[in-house]
Amino acid sequence: MKSFFIGTAAWSIPRTAVGFFAPAGSVLERYASRFRGVEINSSFYREHGAKTYEKWAAMTPDDFRFAVKLSRDYTHSRDWKTTDLLHTLDGYLHLGPKLGVLLVQLAPRHEFDLEADRALFTAIRRVYEGPVVVEPRHRSWASHEAHVLMHDMQVGKVHADPERCPDLKPEFDSPISYWRLHGSPEIYASDYPYTYLQQLAEKLQKEKATGQASWVIFDNTKFGRATHNALELVNILERPGLESAGDTR
Repeated sequence: MKSFFIGTAAWSIPRTAVGFFAPAGSVLERYASRFRGVEINSSFYREHGAKTYEKWAAMTPDDFRFAVKLSRDYTHSRDWKTTDLLHTLDGYLHLGPKLGVLLVQLAPRHEFDLEADRALFTAIRRVYEGPVVVEPRHRSWASHEAHVLMHDMQVGKVHADPERCPDLKPEFDSPISYWRLHGSPEIYASDYPYTYLQQLAEKLQKEKATGQASWVIFDNTKFGRATHNALELVNILERPGLESAGDTR
């Protein structure tokens, strides 16, 4: 299994980076000529039909993977319906083997509620057995009960920057790690310096040594910085001596 899935939140290509991608094809096809992973953010705001997911899967190489951000109807509301959730998840499943991970980003006001949150993850696990990661943004998640729930449901925690819940560190053998880098100090806008990316590459190599696959999604999309940071990280990982040749494009 390939180890690194580096990409951005959505697959737009800024004009300043056009020359790094294939010159022909749809935006997604050109994006996939350089990156092996992408986070679908539009799924957070609206439903896509099964045929849309099938089309996206067909447009990308065999080793390409999608992370899907769960709809806010379920992450930002307590009155969701299981039947609706199952319908939504069924759409995601039409990505087939290219569905790499389900991302559950919770609202900053979303306090940990054992009963309600167990119901959400139980419903997800009824139809999807693959990797699930959660990005909690309320400190109430740094609790023993949350640790136990995430362990029971085999839900990993996003490595976020900035980190809203640093004390939550569930322990189980997750098949992946998921880094979600929003930009700091200015969210969505700040660039990540080269030294940060070098240090991140070293951490990814350590994860690879444990057998984990590493996802890194840059969400500092303002001014096109996410794309440039992702390209830079790919270049670092492709260097001879890092033992990652062939793991990234």
